[in-house]
Amino acid sequence: KKSGLLYNQVRTDGEIICSDSRLWPQTEQIKASLVRAHYDPDALLEASAGIDRLWEYFLTGSVPGGWYDRRDKEGKLVSDTMPGSTLYHLLSVVAELRRFCKDRLTAPAG
Repeated sequence: KKSGLLYNQVRTDGEIICSDSRLWPQTEQIKASLVRAHYDPDALLEASAGIDRLWEYFLTGSVPGGWYDRRDKEGKLVSDTMPGSTLYHLLSVVAELRRFCKDRLTAPAG
């Protein structure tokens, strides 16, 4: 995808079912990358790029502190609603990022 955002639905064979992108799968990708970054340094770059996309496409809305929920395959806004359930995903990605940073800061040198 040109924007780098994850598709909403893809079959196991790679066929795209829904090319829109919602906020919550982006947070799941970031969390998975942070877990992998404990043993795969390249995954930290994936997490960082995911955070950049999350910020650019979903968190820079017209409402301070708000978010956008859905973009189309070109990255254009489809829905400007802010589902309350999305807050869970935003908080969980922040918690995982905090845990990752804490682990890195407290890990023994060597």
